[in-house]
Amino acid sequence: MPRLRDLFGQRRYARLRSVESLVDELCAHGYLRFTPEERRAEARCQLIESAYDGYLDTLWDEDGISLDRRGYPADAEDLADGGVGRTLRAMLPVLHAEGVRLESIEDELSDTGYRVLLDGVAAPIYDIPDNASQDVWLVSQCRLVGIVNHLLEEADSSERAFGLYCGGNDGRVLLLSRELHSLLLDRRQHFDEDWLPRLCCERGPNP
Repeated sequence: MPRLRDLFGQRRYARLRSVESLVDELCAHGYLRFTPEERRAEARCQLIESAYDGYLDTLWDEDGISLDRRGYPADAEDLADGGVGRTLRAMLPVLHAEGVRLESIEDELSDTGYRVLLDGVAAPIYDIPDNASQDVWLVSQCRLVGIVNHLLEEADSSERAFGLYCGGNDGRVLLLSRELHSLLLDRRQHFDEDWLPRLCCERGPNP
């Protein structure tokens, strides 16, 4: 039994060191650049703890926004019920930091469909006739990811939005540079497959 405990202890220690190395690599590539400097050490510890458990996250505030300012609430049912604008408004500080020029965000949910007005310009989320053939939960999360990526691309930002748990009640949106995204996929053995961020909000294997 002592040898068995020692073996399990060694394995846990080896995994912890591997996860710690991964998190430090992510931080070196700017993972915590949106986090207030005085809280980066705290966020790093939270990233290590979550990565050890098979996902990557920091603690959320009361609005569901992560301490690292990369993760945002995207419960697919809430989005389809008119919550796309709420998530976009939560992301505005980081979007503005990335050069996105956007001030006004309004949700328009009606009997004929759902759209979001971005500085008065309509961005369609879904139309009611589509309900019979499409999963509006999944579509809404896809549209959110698409809108954010369009804004970031127009601002010439290197950041992009990715979907987590796409189409479900636990959906999230995660902001990552393509470099960070590639690094996470290269280290996918550390993470639960369902957690891995998807560039396109589609069910199925990750790119």
